[in-house]
Amino acid sequence: MWSVRIDGTDERVLRPRGEGHSAICHNVITERGIFYEANNDAKGQREVWIGRYDLTDDSFIESRLPGVGYVHTGRGRAGQLL
Repeated sequence: MWSVRIDGTDERVLRPRGEGHSAICHNVITERGIFYEANNDAKGQREVWIGRYDLTDDSFIESRLPGVGYVHTGRGRAGQLL
């Protein structure tokens, strides 16, 4: 996951590929940080992780969602669902 200014300058990697769990595929920006989903194929079984990136201290936390085959981020500006 990365950010870049509207003019294409100042690319910044927020959550590098290879750190955390799986690859990020979708995210939503909220007042509480950037929530995202990450998926991994482990021996034919899908693993799904939900994460939150905190812009204030440049950190992230991720939790596995057991038994979930599919998840998709939605719109929630306040980020109150998690």
